[in-house]
Amino acid sequence: MHSKDAKIVEKQLIPYGCATGIGSLPHLDPEAAVALVCKYLPVMPHWPQLPRKTVDEYFCTQFLHALSDIGLIQVEKGTKAFFLNEDDDWPGRLAEFYELYLQAADGDLEILNKFSFSLGSAEGFYCFYDELVNKGTGQARYLKGQVVGLLSVGFQVTDQNRVPAYYDEQLRDILLKQLSLQAAWQVKTLGRFGLPVIIFMDDPVIDSCGRYDRISVSRDDVQVELTEFAAFVRRFGGLAGVHSCSDLDWSILLSAGIDVISFDTYQFAES
Repeated sequence: MHSKDAKIVEKQLIPYGCATGIGSLPHLDPEAAVALVCKYLPVMPHWPQLPRKTVDEYFCTQFLHALSDIGLIQVEKGTKAFFLNEDDDWPGRLAEFYELYLQAADGDLEILNKFSFSLGSAEGFYCFYDELVNKGTGQARYLKGQVVGLLSVGFQVTDQNRVPAYYDEQLRDILLKQLSLQAAWQVKTLGRFGLPVIIFMDDPVIDSCGRYDRISVSRDDVQVELTEFAAFVRRFGGLAGVHSCSDLDWSILLSAGIDVISFDTYQFAES
């Protein structure tokens, strides 16, 4: 961890009683969405996802543009994506991805920037960033970002035979590392303002563990994957959170080294 990252970690406090948002808002105007967030969630503001604005901000594909640029996946109509794992050039593209991952993990920020949001895929993020640049952080003590959950995206994105990518160990690992890189880029970008950055993985599909129709989803695998994600986020100076608005075995999250857990107390308090 670099010295600047260490200083940010030293300043991190436990966010007792701080209100923030899950991420998505129904707005079409990113400036209006950011203004709402900053007004009502001033202590822990987040960048707003705007899925109604464009298909490029769709929940599951918004974070995968780097994989499309490398040629590992193909996105159709903005909302459906599949891996090109049967193409002849797959091995070379796969090697390219892992080489980029290793370079970014070693602290190459130029490489990490390849995993930023593409133009038009996260207008709320860039509007939020500009707001912080122009007006400062105000009352904020934390800044929040988010990525889609591994299981959520893993059951939406498929291989070329339309089998969910989560069932393929290699494809699942690509998705996990892509989300980790995207989260790390958010940490480094928002971390420029000198406040602790919390990145949430939003994954209601974690409740797949133990379900009869998804018996191949291993509790241990999910825990290991969340642990890797959290460790990668912290490696870049951030805090890692998980949000799940479902009824699940919460010990999975409690055992994964997650810093903050967000859950739906209105519907699932008894769980």
